[in-house]
Amino acid sequence: LTSDGSSIIAVKVISVDDEEALEDVRKEVSILAACNHPNIVSYYGSFLKDEDLWLAMAYCGGGSVADLIHLLNAPLK
Repeated sequence: LTSDGSSIIAVKVISVDDEEALEDVRKEVSILAACNHPNIVSYYGSFLKDEDLWLAMAYCGGGSVADLIHLLNAPLK
């Protein structure tokens, strides 16, 4: 939360130019939407615009999990 009480969010834009890719993303969004844990990035919603899916999630200032694993050169505990 910022000092005025508003939240900072991240928007991830994913190209879904074929039906198979869209189905994979739908599964991922379904899993994200079902997760409610302080150690998992919050998912707020999504919308489809042209060939892109826009996902609104909590902003994670440390980067993605993939970035952290790469930086640490080890899996997370």
